[in-house]
Amino acid sequence: MSVEQLRSALLTTGDEIPSLDGKTVTGRRLNLNNAVSASYRSIDKGPAQRIISMELPTGRYQFKVMASNSVGASSWSAASNVVTAR
Repeated sequence: MSVEQLRSALLTTGDEIPSLDGKTVTGRRLNLNNAVSASYRSIDKGPAQRIISMELPTGRYQFKVMASNSVGASSWSAASNVVTAR
């Protein structure tokens, strides 16, 4: 996925949040999962464990994660260390 493809996907696949209307460029919350869902691999490692693997354009990235299921959503994790995709 090129940088432009990722940018386009991020801007068109976000979550519509009415309270963000007029406050963000798109009125949506960016959702990386939706943007790259066709280009990542998910490996189920058993209860409460999952590995997500994806190719990203060269650059430096920092991640936060959360979990959601039928009961609700967790809070966001602390930010990861900065990693570099090559």
